[in-house]
Amino acid sequence: MGVTNGVQTLYSLKGLTIGDVTDISRALAEEYGIFPTIDVDCSNVCFMVGKSAASLSSFLMKYAQTGVCVVPVCNGDVRPISKQATNKRKASREKSHIKAVIARSELRVLRSRLYSDPTSRQQTINQIRHLEQVCKSAEKASDNTIQSDLQQQLVDELDRSSAHIVDHVVTAEFQADALMVGRAVNKESVMMVTSDSDMVILAGDDSCALKSFTQDGKLEIVSTSKATIEKLMSYLSSDAEQRIQFLPAKHPVFEGINDRKLRALLCLFLGCDVYGG
Repeated sequence: MGVTNGVQTLYSLKGLTIGDVTDISRALAEEYGIFPTIDVDCSNVCFMVGKSAASLSSFLMKYAQTGVCVVPVCNGDVRPISKQATNKRKASREKSHIKAVIARSELRVLRSRLYSDPTSRQQTINQIRHLEQVCKSAEKASDNTIQSDLQQQLVDELDRSSAHIVDHVVTAEFQADALMVGRAVNKESVMMVTSDSDMVILAGDDSCALKSFTQDGKLEIVSTSKATIEKLMSYLSSDAEQRIQFLPAKHPVFEGINDRKLRALLCLFLGCDVYGG
């Protein structure tokens, strides 16, 4: 997903805590005249916090407990055939599966050698240990998928957890990306939670995204606009100002471009899911 090297086009605010994110969300909500609401890209977050509904539910509740309205957004059943990231992940899983099969075959040969060639026993043991680790990693990577019924599993998990502080799970017609970008543009949410760079790029200079969201104290918010990041910094306490780090965009090519169609066209030039660039 995302734009090729899209992170280099973004200004960044690092070293944030959940409390800082809450302060920013409330200040933006007051500016927009809405309840502080953040939209979460569930499929993206799953790869960071664990690909189970329980892990995702726990993540959502952690942010909702601050008093912010957390809206989980899931992908629809229909995925665009042009989505290169999906195809690349499938190819990567298949490659990992083949690698695991080869490693298993080599392990069988080495284990038989333990008894037939005692002179090189220690060397063989070391090779076996290495291949076992390779095989374990490859098998894990080959199964790196999210459940097809994630949306329903998440609904059930939130019900079981009595997580009424988390808003209803929303399912996009196609991808969560388009729905979340639309809500950001229409000021229905104050922030998107995703590590993908394309969403904040397409939403415009006045939008922001929580890009790194797993470690409290190491959270990161990004935007294509320096002015937007500086505004977010103004919402923080004096204590936070001592902790945070502002990083300028390496190549701020989207800054100042208000036409979203032009932004989308630039994404094509740089390389994205529709076209490799």
